[in-house]
Amino acid sequence: DFKKYLGFDTGKCNNVEISGNDSVSKDLETTDAVIYRGSTLALEAMKMGIPVFYAAQSDIISVDPLFDFSGLNWTVHSEKELADSIRMMYAMDPVEYNEKLQASQDYIKRYIVGTTEERLQEFLL
Repeated sequence: DFKKYLGFDTGKCNNVEISGNDSVSKDLETTDAVIYRGSTLALEAMKMGIPVFYAAQSDIISVDPLFDFSGLNWTVHSEKELADSIRMMYAMDPVEYNEKLQASQDYIKRYIVGTTEERLQEFLL
């Protein structure tokens, strides 16, 4: 059971659900937000306009793929920070949300680049 690795008790949140789906795409289509730790799922979620929350721990090295970005993402260290960040997310006005969404999508376009012959040559000796 992976719940023991989370930094908070999901049982205290009556609106948090652990998925049993076999497809992440299905999950993302029906979610309002994603809590993640060291997963590129955050990129996929932000690409779809879904806010993400990184469950940080006191690691020396961050495993957050968004460690150097600020958009539709928040870093939380405790249950209180998560709750506060979710409230901030819902309090965003549409203009602020759209600015963060655009910044997030622009970041993802730079982060994930398409495969071309030229790019493949960079990996060949």
